[in-house]
Amino acid sequence: MATKRFTVEQMQGMVNHYGSDQKIANSFGVTRQCIQQQRIALNVKPYKESVRRRNKKIVGLRGANWLIRELSVKFKLSERQIIRIVKEGKSE
Repeated sequence: MATKRFTVEQMQGMVNHYGSDQKIANSFGVTRQCIQQQRIALNVKPYKESVRRRNKKIVGLRGANWLIRELSVKFKLSERQIIRIVKEGKSE
């Protein structure tokens, strides 16, 4: 069975939207391994790593005196989530 090839942007978007290789695979009717191999070939990080990267960026920007509201708009998260991320980031 021939599978569709994705661009880096498409794969990153699917990883961010679905959250796991298995969920992406289910939506396209292919195996998790097929999606994982394409994701690795495109050098797209798994969802957890992209969330960690985003959280580090949020903590850094908050340290650079960005307001909670500005961060919430920029990252499309609630102000409560931003506060939690910042608190967890400071304790690490």
